[in-house]
Amino acid sequence: MSKFKNLKLKNMKTVISKTVFAIALVVLCVSTVSADGLKVKAKKQLASLVKKHISYPENLKIENKSGIVLIDLFVDKSGNLVINQINASDNVFKSHVEKKIEELNELNDYSGIIGQNLLYKFKFNVE
Repeated sequence: MSKFKNLKLKNMKTVISKTVFAIALVVLCVSTVSADGLKVKAKKQLASLVKKHISYPENLKIENKSGIVLIDLFVDKSGNLVINQINASDNVFKSHVEKKIEELNELNDYSGIIGQNLLYKFKFNVE
């Protein structure tokens, strides 16, 4: 009877330890998914903000210019947008986008997406 009791106790300990491990694993997975979900949401909000904030420069409407700007941004440890690379068909549009990115840094904190790279393409056409 003693061996049976020891075996039963050992099985219960195994079941309890496996259950605790499974619960811990589920909690870890859920927290990771939540963090990734928050980053995706923050990136979408930033994309929306960037698209709203950067529009055709008023001073160029008279000249009837059009152009394209490609920008690669990185969010540094301070939560600031840093321009990794910027390419433009016209330096006027390039300067305009750089200025607007600086303004976005003054207005907002992007610490929710530290370490993320962000790519944007702006097509400037007179409407």
